[in-house]
Amino acid sequence: MSGNASFTSLTRQLTGMMTVQNMHDYAVGFKKMTSKMRERWVGQGIGADDIDTVLTNLQKYSSHKDNVLNQIRYEDWLKESPRSYEMFQTFLSRQVRDAIQDHDIGETMPFMHSTLGKMFAELKTFFLVAHAKNFLKNLHYHDATAAQVWAIGFLGEALGYMTQTAVNYPTDLENKLTPDKIATAAFFRMSSMGTASMLTETGYNVLTGGDSLVQPGMTANTDNRSFLKTPSMIVLNRLLNVPATSMGLVLGTDVTTRQEGQDLWGAFPGSNLYGLKAAGQYWTNTLPKTDPSKHYGQ
Repeated sequence: MSGNASFTSLTRQLTGMMTVQNMHDYAVGFKKMTSKMRERWVGQGIGADDIDTVLTNLQKYSSHKDNVLNQIRYEDWLKESPRSYEMFQTFLSRQVRDAIQDHDIGETMPFMHSTLGKMFAELKTFFLVAHAKNFLKNLHYHDATAAQVWAIGFLGEALGYMTQTAVNYPTDLENKLTPDKIATAAFFRMSSMGTASMLTETGYNVLTGGDSLVQPGMTANTDNRSFLKTPSMIVLNRLLNVPATSMGLVLGTDVTTRQEGQDLWGAFPGSNLYGLKAAGQYWTNTLPKTDPSKHYGQ
């Protein structure tokens, strides 16, 4: 119903087209291949001594108009030079799967399929795969491409956070859109950082006894940014607190704090939908931040 399968198929096709066009640009001399780019190609399955052969055959069996590739004679290439064609296929497949960050069973670590691994990797599969396919690779190559990926990723996520915040918290922009919060949110939202942000949050949790660097609303799953917190445990804790919070709220026997209100709202299905999330935020903002009686007792 989300349409994700169709969208993924479309992005795969577009990424494949762009990858082949990029290879063609090198083949016909529109772009000059640097040593770092050759290193990246070797990492995708083409031997260092075979790169020029693949590019030569790509130029031989393709045609273009106005610098745009419009045809590749795949059958002729496969028939006359099967080895270079297979390397072309391998490179194209790996480039696309890295860009889309596919995470099929064969592309995830064995630990994730154990009982303990399933628990700690719950809803973190994308980040774990991104850590290997994106963050570690860019860290290894440490070239201009890596710098561009991180710079564009940071800028894009910063803009995404600001737009989302403007929709969900229109009355609290002065507090939500400070430079430090924008930078922190962008760092934690960047898929190109893999699990680096989660490891940072987990370490901070341990060192500070439970404090968090991630503020509510910074990410889609703010509570799930630590490896020590799994979605099922978070939801379970919210559900266990629903009766007590509801009774205190309805009967007025106890003060409901803003955090308790947010946990209560988040326990219901659909609470993160646009509109409902804003309504929940509006309601919880009317609640006190702390319980005055508990504060007085301290």
